[in-house]
Amino acid sequence: MKQRKFVRPLTDEERQKLLNTLSNEEHLHPSIYRKAKAILLSEQGKTIREIAKELGVTEPAVIYIIRNFEKEGIDAFLNKKGGRKEKFTDEHKEIILRLVQQFTPVEFGLKKKFWTYDAISKVMKRIYNVKISYNTIRKILLDKDISLKETRYKTEGKNFKSIISAIKRGRRGKG
Repeated sequence: MKQRKFVRPLTDEERQKLLNTLSNEEHLHPSIYRKAKAILLSEQGKTIREIAKELGVTEPAVIYIIRNFEKEGIDAFLNKKGGRKEKFTDEHKEIILRLVQQFTPVEFGLKKKFWTYDAISKVMKRIYNVKISYNTIRKILLDKDISLKETRYKTEGKNFKSIISAIKRGRRGKG
């Protein structure tokens, strides 16, 4: 029969840090929450299978969490986020938003009157040396409720929605 794997006995300080981590749940990265919870459940005598089921992860993931905790210690363990690092910083996202809202592609040497995802991608590569896909740009703009069509039809004092509603009423806006 396979031996049950539990985390080593925790010190009072480690247990307190884990409990404090769990009490800050809303400000916590989900992977750090899962790690802290897995260690505490293991210390309480729960099996790998029970922990995996409760946290919604695989059994190998729980084993990995326990091994890393025992190898790295509490501080390194809690400060390390899981998953792939985000390629695009908040600064890159802000640059894209400013490009679309404050400039035209012509100002960057492109032969387009209006922004397209491809044009934004080209400017990001040429000016900022950041390779970014059409889909990533689309997601960034969607997150901020920015439509390239809407920015295309903005006129002074009018926005896309008012132009569309005027067209639907059967008259085009003047000016």
